[in-house]
Amino acid sequence: MAVITIAEIRSMMEGYCVDENTVSDNWITSKRDNYVIPVIINKKLGIPIDQETDKVVYIDGTGESLVTLPDKNIKELVRVRYVNSNLDFAPVLANFILISDEGQLKARYNFNESYVRPVFPKGMRNIEVTYKIGYNPDAIPADINELIGLLTIIEILTWIEGRSGGGNVKSESFSRTYGALGKYTNIRRQLTQRCNIIMRSYRSYVI
Repeated sequence: MAVITIAEIRSMMEGYCVDENTVSDNWITSKRDNYVIPVIINKKLGIPIDQETDKVVYIDGTGESLVTLPDKNIKELVRVRYVNSNLDFAPVLANFILISDEGQLKARYNFNESYVRPVFPKGMRNIEVTYKIGYNPDAIPADINELIGLLTIIEILTWIEGRSGGGNVKSESFSRTYGALGKYTNIRRQLTQRCNIIMRSYRSYVI
């Protein structure tokens, strides 16, 4: 599906008492397109949503038959290459099994049976792995679109809280504490938890 629309983001905020008089469509569009997508989705999460692309990463060899890649839901394994002073070549891809949803690369045969050395020899950033990742703009997964929407909503609520001052409400007979993050403390924490759940499906490491 195409990137989540402003109308769809607004529908996710039903019950938040946020309408066009509170925040404009142009502001939401700008925050989605100029911050959430390029900075969080593309840069921090490492998932381009404008096109599929080849990503090159350098990982530590474990000396065992399994290594963990930084990304999950990888489309295709393109190349594996050993890079150090003693070894510099690209083995055939038939030697490996890509476990895409777990973000792992496994040797197809027992590493102890290698007549030269382990399939993933121990070392620091000594294995170069290239794989395809990302999505065409008309084929964005539903959970990525949900993540974009949730992150945009967090930015909206943060901006409203900052603009209105947030803080605590007090009178002689009533006192309400909004929390450390201001007026939308609990909502923003809940949204962040949902974002983290989705992110864990795409990254092997904590962001």
